Amino acid sequence: MDGTFDAEMKKLANWLLSGLSTSDISGAAHTMAYSDAFFVISKDGMQAYLNPAGFKEFSKLCTLVQNLNVFALTQDEEEDQDRQEVLKVAKFYEMVHDKKVIGMPVRKLHAVNDWHSQSEKHLVEKWPLIQAYGLDMVGNGFFTMKHNFMNLREELDNVYLEYDAFSKYRLVNEEIERLNAHYFDNFFSFNRDTIQKRMQRTEHDLIESFWLRQEVSYIQKKKADFKAEQLEDGLPLSRVLIGQNTRKGYAELSDKETRLYKFNYEGNNDSALHFTMEFVEKNTSLRFARTYFLQNLSQNYMRNCHFSQDEEEQVTSEQGKCNELNTKTLLFAYRALILAHEECSDLYLKGEITLTELQTIAFQTFKKYCQAKFEDADKLLLTGKDSFALDVHHVDAYGFAKDNAEKSNPSKIMMIRMQVNNVMSQVEKDSNLGSILYAQSFVIIDNSKDSKLHINLTENVPNLLSWFTNIAHHESLPIEINTTKNLDCPYLGDKL
Repeated sequence: MDGTFDAEMKKLANWLLSGLSTSDISGAAHTMAYSDAFFVISKDGMQAYLNPAGFKEFSKLCTLVQNLNVFALTQDEEEDQDRQEVLKVAKFYEMVHDKKVIGMPVRKLHAVNDWHSQSEKHLVEKWPLIQAYGLDMVGNGFFTMKHNFMNLREELDNVYLEYDAFSKYRLVNEEIERLNAHYFDNFFSFNRDTIQKRMQRTEHDLIESFWLRQEVSYIQKKKADFKAEQLEDGLPLSRVLIGQNTRKGYAELSDKETRLYKFNYEGNNDSALHFTMEFVEKNTSLRFARTYFLQNLSQNYMRNCHFSQDEEEQVTSEQGKCNELNTKTLLFAYRALILAHEECSDLYLKGEITLTELQTIAFQTFKKYCQAKFEDADKLLLTGKDSFALDVHHVDAYGFAKDNAEKSNPSKIMMIRMQVNNVMSQVEKDSNLGSILYAQSFVIIDNSKDSKLHINLTENVPNLLSWFTNIAHHESLPIEINTTKNLDCPYLGDKL
């Protein structure tokens, strides 16, 4: 109703008529088609006053609405400004005069701007349509005196917090597509780079597109008057951490200065074997985390192929072999983490285990899969069970954590994040390889006792990627071919 004059009315119009959710409902009206319209909704039906532009939009939405009564201005009536205003006031009185109790969302009083208003009820009386209602020839008295007025701001806020069917539809069909596009953009340049160019990249370069998306989501939250501390969930922001940096705390961000080649030669042991990547979008609360690799594991195609007669250049790289084995250790541990995440999250989402049980079962399942790949799985983690971290967050449409995580409440998003800190090398004594990470986001469709239904929103994000970034990672080092003389190597065949 005259939504242009109140922020809460704009939120209601954006939610009810435009299908928006989360903090997208805040700010300016999504469409101006309803700028000169009002709606009266009761338990028995719905009434609407619309101009031609508003009727054109509303007619696309109201097919299944029962007991709907619509008054739409004709083109001639809209062009006659005086007649239009008379019809609007008359229809408003006709639709509300018999309603004893009327509820509307009204914004909070501002200490400075609303010094002249004693209560939110007085704000309503200043709306143009409500002022017209107070004329003797129309309503014969103040609107809030003739009707029992109730401010529905808090009640509607509780409604906005829920992921209704339409918001879930937008989340699955629009946000996932946007996430896929950002993923493609984020790694587009890195995929096309040469090895030399990749080694010039920083941690921030590997998260730049996702970081920009996160910053946009902060702007949307700020538009909805959310404070920075309200958006903190205790987990990291969007970031990439390379090699030994994967052990950094949650508050650390990606390095914008140090380039990849410096990580590669850290401690003279080519330490940058992998990186962890985490993304969070504050407006929709989508979060995923992955562990990716910076070498292609064993390169046995070069074994026994030497491009020099110098025996010193025919030896294998001991450090390269060590790095291959360390990378396999990280890869097998990451595989165990993914399998543990999939198995345990499925049990939890189906309601077969509680959150407390999940904390214990997740580590036991991870250890079970590690024992299948490592002779002594107990030596894999520096501090044993303390190296395993599990975070489960249930959030509403505004991104706030829900207190009733264990109760049956279908309207929420759930994030399950698992991290293994301080993975130890199996071939180098006391060598800490860093951390591995995996997280997924789910939207709960139905969490009732008889039906458990959810959608994995981040399922399309690849679990495993690997880039060739340093030739010194491999046991057999390919050396530049010298074609000025014949090479004595039977594996190469005859020279043409």
